[in-house]
Amino acid sequence: MILNASDLGWDESSGSDPFFPLDKLESSPEYEVLPLTVWGVALCISGTLIATENAIVVTTILATPSLRAPRFPAAR
Repeated sequence: MILNASDLGWDESSGSDPFFPLDKLESSPEYEVLPLTVWGVALCISGTLIATENAIVVTTILATPSLRAPRFPAAR
């Protein structure tokens, strides 16, 4: 909560606009809900599938001891 103008960190002599305009502090902006697009839905679905597949692979590697073992014999 801003108690006075000195809390804004703005100097009147600077000639610049304040970071928070004092006349709009009490009003909340109206947000527009963007419509769903085919690309947006496709990216959400594909991102979810990729994350799920990666989680399955990591879980499988951690749960199977033979997959955590080295594949090549140690050099002699």
